Formats: sequence, C-alpha cells, structure tokens
Amino acid sequence: MVDTDTNVTYVELDFLRLSLPMVATYSLFYAVVFIAGLVGNAFVVLAVLSNANLRSTTDYLISSLAMADLLIIIFCIDSSTLHFMKVG
Repeated sequence: MVDTDTNVTYVELDFLRLSLPMVATYSLFYAVVFIAGLVGNAFVVLAVLSNANLRSTTDYLISSLAMADLLIIIFCIDSSTLHFMKVG
C-alpha cells in the first residue's frame, strides 16, 4: 500500500495475527522471559555443580527442575512465540 501524500510505502504483514506494535511488544516480553529464565536456571545448575555444599537430595531436585526448565525455555519458548503470532 502506498500513501500518496507522503510517498511512504507500507508493507502489510498478512501472515501475522497481531498488529506490528503488538508483535513488537510480545516479542520484547518473550525475549525478557527467555533471557531471565536462561540466565537464572543456568546459575542454579552451575551453583549445584560447582559448590560441594549443595549436594543434598533437595539440591539435586532443584537442579533437575532448573535443567528441565532450561530445556523448556530453549525448545518451546521460540516455537510457541511464533505459533501465537502467526495466522493459521
């Protein structure tokens, strides 16, 4: 679409379910969740691996949950973001 008053060409993104500002907002929030989850859970796993005092059963459970959360963040956040924003 071309605006004749200002000669600006607008590209319509027909494959997106949401408007462009909403896509930018959702992408920003998903990126914050991705980074925070990745860094926080990686620190938990590294703390349990590097500190000998953190070798109890409870600490192994917490590190196992952090590892599962890391896998969910790495493999599911990106695909769910794209699936949520795409049409169809």
